Amino acid sequence: MRVNRLLRALAALSALAAAVTVAVMAAGSAGSQSDPLVSLSYLESTYTNTLLKEADGVLQSRNEALEKALAEEVAAMKKSVSSGTAATGSAASYTAVTLTKGQTLTGGVGTEVLLRQGTASCTAASAPGLVDVTGGGEVQNGGALTANHLYLMTAEGRGVTASSDVTLLVRGSYTLG
Repeated sequence: MRVNRLLRALAALSALAAAVTVAVMAAGSAGSQSDPLVSLSYLESTYTNTLLKEADGVLQSRNEALEKALAEEVAAMKKSVSSGTAATGSAASYTAVTLTKGQTLTGGVGTEVLLRQGTASCTAASAPGLVDVTGGGEVQNGGALTANHLYLMTAEGRGVTASSDVTLLVRGSYTLG
């Protein structure tokens, strides 16, 4: 009986020690420097303002970088237009492009060209030249394009050279030279 009492007392003492240890650990970590308690007023007054200031700074620097890049592009385009050098373009939908006699439009892979007015020929360093989507064939280097036919450029360096003043509908990336 005495051993039973001693075991009960020892068990109660161990449980009390464990409860005190857990309470001390919980009280010690909550609200400490490493794990602070956060209040709604702190979030609304201090933290939110800090985040907004940081976001404004990032947006301002990004805006300045974009404005600088835009200014450089505009300057390059103005220089290109004033000196008469090649122009470039890219269109997600069809864009009307006018070529003068002797001018060449060189397209990227996948560029589509539709001859609307004038006469033009295929320019390609190697076969295949342009794929005639409407007629279901190919046009080799120097071959004439047919009005109102859709042509596809399937490799780099393919293009259209104007034999007279030409109006094309173009979809995709291209350069004029």
